[in-house]
Amino acid sequence: MSVGQSSALIVIGTVLRFVVPWQPRHVSLPAVGIVYINFQTIGVILMVGGAVSVAVWLALLMSRAPR
Repeated sequence: MSVGQSSALIVIGTVLRFVVPWQPRHVSLPAVGIVYINFQTIGVILMVGGAVSVAVWLALLMSRAPR
């Protein structure tokens, strides 16, 4: 995953976590097993995923750097 995609995950996660105040009252998707969707939790998951992806990208970049 590139830095741009990781940054997009972080930005989308931040918007879901801190900007979107709307919470559904009840969302039922019995085939998937989802009874309630929490956008704030999804935002945190996206932010963590983006941060981990940036960290992995930086680690790979540092390991390939000429010395």
